[in-house]
Amino acid sequence: MALLEVKNLKTYYFLPESVVKAVDGVTFSMEKGEMLAVVGESGSGKSTLGLSILRLVPRPGRIVGGSIFFDGIDLISLPEEEMCKIRGRRIGAVFQDPLTSLDPLMRVGEQIVETLLTHFEMSKDEARAQAMKYLELVGISPERFYDYPHQFSGGMRQRAMIAMAVATKPSLIIADEPTTALDVVMQAQIMDVFTRLKEELDISFILITHDIALAVETADRIAVMYGGHLVELARSEIIFEKPLHPYTRALLEAVPNVEAKDRELKYIPGNPPDLSSPPPGCRFHPRCPYATEKCRREEPPSMIIKDQLVKCWLYG
Repeated sequence: MALLEVKNLKTYYFLPESVVKAVDGVTFSMEKGEMLAVVGESGSGKSTLGLSILRLVPRPGRIVGGSIFFDGIDLISLPEEEMCKIRGRRIGAVFQDPLTSLDPLMRVGEQIVETLLTHFEMSKDEARAQAMKYLELVGISPERFYDYPHQFSGGMRQRAMIAMAVATKPSLIIADEPTTALDVVMQAQIMDVFTRLKEELDISFILITHDIALAVETADRIAVMYGGHLVELARSEIIFEKPLHPYTRALLEAVPNVEAKDRELKYIPGNPPDLSSPPPGCRFHPRCPYATEKCRREEPPSMIIKDQLVKCWLYG
């Protein structure tokens, strides 16, 4: 049985004059011990997908259709009291800005202790010992236990958030843009921590990122989102070597390559669609060099080409 199964998920934001279809019919599953990267431009629905799984979609958004099964449990129909026992305990989260996620008036170590005491029956001394162990696991000296968030660098704050997420020994961690605003050295260190934790603790990860190069390097599979739709899904090496969807190809071609000195840096013309009034047919067609009249009229179905899911009329 898959660890996570998402079927035809729809999450919309209901504004006074419009409805933003941020996630519009997304279906995928993932296995235990897998790292799945969800990539796409800003506004593609990546973060809303992660928040939907956590049942933390902010108002005026709400899940309007589909299903989310985690380890056989229907998360959408689960009462909030029961969901609180899963959120943070069995599904952890690492958000984009650790400075806003950590309490600035509370010592970093004590925040991990509070998390442990919330989910487990143990003494404060036991929780403190566990917290120091998990800080050390992510490369932070236990001596920094009593420091406040402002005394940590950006990378250390992100590691502290990872320590807090793994301390409850979850089966799944959703990391939303965990390397944003970090330099490339710190990005590599954070991703090394994720890879090591996946292997040592058998934790599954959903890595939400706009950086497809980072996803190719670290994830087992890559899910590409555009305009609220899942447009391609395959193993990382397949996505890198033979992307099928024109949007995936464009994302890969837009990655700078210092070795290809004679290659012109490409970009994707135009802007992502307005999800309160998405274009008819394929949502990528206004920016797609291969678009046909059928692409402009009819939304393509999701198709399986060998082991690769793609949502494009080029293969229909």
